[in-house]
Amino acid sequence: MPSRILNIYDETGELRRLDELRSQIIRTALRRYGGDLTKTAKALAIGRSTLNRWISGGGLTHYVEECRRTKAPSDEADASRKTAGPT
Repeated sequence: MPSRILNIYDETGELRRLDELRSQIIRTALRRYGGDLTKTAKALAIGRSTLNRWISGGGLTHYVEECRRTKAPSDEADASRKTAGPT
């Protein structure tokens, strides 16, 4: 699992805007769950309609489709673990 830290400060040392942070979190979750909105909303503990509204309002609609086309390697590893059964 990647260990990236969300940087709340911009390059000048000022706090980043909340909408920028939210967009980054949503992009990260979408990438993690391969554009699956239900899984993304569940992971973020928000409703799917809220996620849809934030995606539309944040201009992230294109990003959802991109994530669906290119699944993250971690998603593929999770899927193979589930199908492989206990070791």
